[in-house]
Amino acid sequence: MDESYVGQKMIADHNNIGGGVYFELEYLEWKPRNYRFKAQGFKLYYKDITSVSMLETFKKRIIMHTASDQYTVDLYRVDTFLYLLDKGRKAAQGFGNGDVIEVPVESEHPNQDNISELERLAKLHESGVLTDEEFKAAKEKILAKL
Repeated sequence: MDESYVGQKMIADHNNIGGGVYFELEYLEWKPRNYRFKAQGFKLYYKDITSVSMLETFKKRIIMHTASDQYTVDLYRVDTFLYLLDKGRKAAQGFGNGDVIEVPVESEHPNQDNISELERLAKLHESGVLTDEEFKAAKEKILAKL
């Protein structure tokens, strides 16, 4: 099984505190950069994530939902984060490498970027990362740009 996501890390904020997301074999962990906030970190097991949504702010806010709570991180490199998160979730569910969603390469043409984004959203929806409502809202937003 492909475990290339293990050991990857990304700069991300949580509750206006700078830090990083670290991808491990069975979970991801957000650790604050400043030692004063160590108690505010969190560990989230891939198997516990029921859905993922995104909110656009000056960065992108990723909201990971569990059965009882939600966890947020703000970051710039959303595609990379979702790609690594998807690999971890697939591995936790026992799927093979071929089922991992590929992140599309950005295009120089704006319409092609929108089409690529629609294709990526469709794959996220098919894999269960996005709910029907989240997919519909994101799709309408992109179609309004065309």
